[in-house]
Amino acid sequence: MESGNPEGFNAEAWLQEWLAAPLPAFGNRRPRDVLQEPEGLASIQATLLQIQKGSFA
Repeated sequence: MESGNPEGFNAEAWLQEWLAAPLPAFGNRRPRDVLQEPEGLASIQATLLQIQKGSFA
């Protein structure tokens, strides 16, 4: 299931903003910084999957 209205949505701008914002899900670290860690990509993938499913751990 996908959410949101794609009309007028700028995915690149949204992604750049999301990567630069400190987020509680990553201990108030920026996703951009988490990606530099050995398991960073897996951590971000797991978090995004939880968000998409509506389950927050």
